[in-house]
Amino acid sequence: MGSLKNALIWQIHAAFDEDKGMWADSVLGSIKDVSAEQASQKPSSGEYSIGQLVNHLVYWKNIIAGAYGHEGLEGPAEDWQATTDDASWQTAIDQLKKSHAVLVQSAEALDEAKLDEKPAAEGWPPFKEILANTAAHDVYHTGQIVKLKD
Repeated sequence: MGSLKNALIWQIHAAFDEDKGMWADSVLGSIKDVSAEQASQKPSSGEYSIGQLVNHLVYWKNIIAGAYGHEGLEGPAEDWQATTDDASWQTAIDQLKKSHAVLVQSAEALDEAKLDEKPAAEGWPPFKEILANTAAHDVYHTGQIVKLKD
């Protein structure tokens, strides 16, 4: 029988990794064919651009990795940072993959018995909720990205 930790990590992979989701788009699947120009376009409704959404995911994955003790990961200096050209779009994608990998490694290294514990930093929920919310956060913003691509 699988563990709760493994089930939560599977959910994170399904929400993020291309071709791992059961029936819906994943973060990587949703940005696979997005050009730098498309990523930088802000919709007339004033919503965030695809590039801003990706940088937001990087920003928060780095904060979550920090709750596991990983500090100093490369990423945007501020939340919702825009991408403006090919280089900044590729940097955002590379940082997204790196921050996600560190977050997953941190979750895999966590002892199953500590899932009900909270990180040392104040204001965090238990680790099991952080993992579940990470998958939900990815799914939510993937939906926004897919909508913007249409």
